[in-house]
Amino acid sequence: MLRVRADAAIAGTPVTDTADYVFHVGELDLATPTTLAVAVPQVRFGRAADLVARITPEAATGAVSVRVGSKTVTSSLSAGKARLKLPARSLKPGEHHLEIRYAGVAGIYAPTVAPVTVHVVKAKPTVRAKAPDTASRGSRVTLTVTVTAPGLKPAGKAKVKIAGLKAKTVKVLGGRASVTFTIAKSAKKSTRNVAVSYLGTKEIAKGDAKKLKLKIR
Repeated sequence: MLRVRADAAIAGTPVTDTADYVFHVGELDLATPTTLAVAVPQVRFGRAADLVARITPEAATGAVSVRVGSKTVTSSLSAGKARLKLPARSLKPGEHHLEIRYAGVAGIYAPTVAPVTVHVVKAKPTVRAKAPDTASRGSRVTLTVTVTAPGLKPAGKAKVKIAGLKAKTVKVLGGRASVTFTIAKSAKKSTRNVAVSYLGTKEIAKGDAKKLKLKIR
């Protein structure tokens, strides 16, 4: 800051005044301010997802980025928009707070940051069960269970229930499991429902297979 004092006389009368002046030393930052708006979809674990960032002013150039775990995802702006692809499995199920960053262009467009909250839901499984259509009294019946989920090899447990028999819980490894039931010799001839449920994990939701029918003869 520079302070200037001036002395003068008006119609023979002395007068004094002071004024303060502030000078900017160095280059002036004439960059245009920018803002980001980000569209955040629901993200399902096991699938990749896109965050769409739109910048104002639309003419801004450069790139936007986001830090996801140990990786940085970057995308160039085109017509005021950039699409950031979150890799599959990069965020666990739950709520995550991310920052979308625009790097700016020196002296032309100012950098900016937009915080976003991303909700990741568990992967949705597809559960299938296979069993014989019929079984004889006094025989053993084996059922197989298959669990799939996009981008994953499901583990965990599955519960298998044949009406009239005690339910069994089995381990799922690599998306597969099998379980054997013994049909008592004293069992009545009948048609029984077979229910199979996948019990889920921290990353994969629960799911049920289509119900089967087993004819006891």
